[in-house]
Amino acid sequence: MADEIDSTTFYNNAQRYELTTGALSGAGPVEFYRRHANRLGASVLELACGTGRLSIPIARDGLEVVGLDVSIEMLAVARQKAISAGVNVHWIRGDMRHFNLGRGFDGIFLASNSLSHLYSLAEIEGSLAAARRHLNPSGRLVIEVFNPAFGMLLHQPGHRIAVTQYEEPESGRRISVSKALRYDSATQISHELWYFRDDLTGEEQSAPLNLRMFFPQELDAFVHYNGFSIEAKYGDYEETPFGDSSYKQIAVCRAG
Repeated sequence: MADEIDSTTFYNNAQRYELTTGALSGAGPVEFYRRHANRLGASVLELACGTGRLSIPIARDGLEVVGLDVSIEMLAVARQKAISAGVNVHWIRGDMRHFNLGRGFDGIFLASNSLSHLYSLAEIEGSLAAARRHLNPSGRLVIEVFNPAFGMLLHQPGHRIAVTQYEEPESGRRISVSKALRYDSATQISHELWYFRDDLTGEEQSAPLNLRMFFPQELDAFVHYNGFSIEAKYGDYEETPFGDSSYKQIAVCRAG
């Protein structure tokens, strides 16, 4: 599992990504971000918006939504989904590490572990600085990342872990998803290789995915030293206060 493999290939198959993430998370994240978008105000920016799984339901609630993503493939799927849903979302191809949209937002969402695709200090600080510049005075930034689980990170390299299953909409075939990983404790990056196996034919495809882990006090420090304070921190999509058994870190941040 070579560290230098470009993990963006994981996102080249937008439909596969959408089916996998939908099977993993269900309706929880959509309802969480809808609630927060409606609490915050009239305008929302979603960074690394992907196929619009969050942006489109928020726009359906009548809010102004801008979705920014670096992937042409993801944005193409998002645009078509928005048209089918009859909602208007302003889709922008851009890099969450450095962007300038020339305006502010009531809510900025950095959801679905997207911050984990930023591996260096410069990238993380660049993204947080850009978000702060685009946040209205009364606005909030919501950041969601894993709470690192040592049991998962300490798996033997090459050992496969079952992740989920889904059915392809066209063929009805069941796809079993698994992954193997190697955790680099020096960089805090989990180098993962995901496998997608057709249960009928046995054919299998693989895609690399590299995710930086953020430990709880570390995430809090990043937020603080980049001009934000944490207003609330949750451990799941039901807004349970963050604690020892939390599998997520969801920080609601204000500037200053």
